[in-house]
Amino acid sequence: MTRWTGGSKVPAGFYWRKSAWEMVTLSGEGGVLPGGRDERYFKVPVLAMLALAPAMGAALVMFLPLMGFMMAGREIVRKARTAAGRPRATVPARKAA
Repeated sequence: MTRWTGGSKVPAGFYWRKSAWEMVTLSGEGGVLPGGRDERYFKVPVLAMLALAPAMGAALVMFLPLMGFMMAGREIVRKARTAAGRPRATVPARKAA
């Protein structure tokens, strides 16, 4: 995989920004990658994207319902603790300097 930095003029293709877990696509004659010089991008080959896209979609389909159940369970536990008279622990506020 080829490495590029933000603000670079690049040919068309798929570019992965690891710091934000973001896929940037440039079509036609290419363009300029978003971000400053500190942003790092990796050019992903088209065949790799064709293999990764279904796997990423399947992970999303499995992950989102799981997160919904986990968040609902967490809220049920919080409500039960509050009803039992054991409120959630809080962090003391900081004093102004």
